[in-house]
Amino acid sequence: PDEIKKLKEALQGYCLCRKPYEGFMVGCDTCEEWFHGPCIGVSESQAERYDKYVCVRCVISKLFKGCAETTVQAIRKWTNSKDLTKA
Repeated sequence: PDEIKKLKEALQGYCLCRKPYEGFMVGCDTCEEWFHGPCIGVSESQAERYDKYVCVRCVISKLFKGCAETTVQAIRKWTNSKDLTKA
C-alpha cells in the first residue's frame, strides 16, 4: 500500500502540461491547482510582485458564469407574461 501511494504521487500531474511538480511553480488562489512558471509565462521575479494569481481556467469559468447569469435574467424577463405586456 505504501508503494502504491508513492507511485500515485509520482504520477500526479500538475499544470496545463500535466507533468510532475518540478522547479518554480505558481498556485492558483481560486482552484488551488499548481502551474509551472514557464508554462504560464510567469517568472519568479514577476510572481514576487503579486499577492494573488488566478489561472486562465478560473478566469474563463468566472466570465462564463457571469454571462450565463445575464442570459438567464434576459430570458426570464422576456418570457415573463407581466413584463411582456409592459413592452
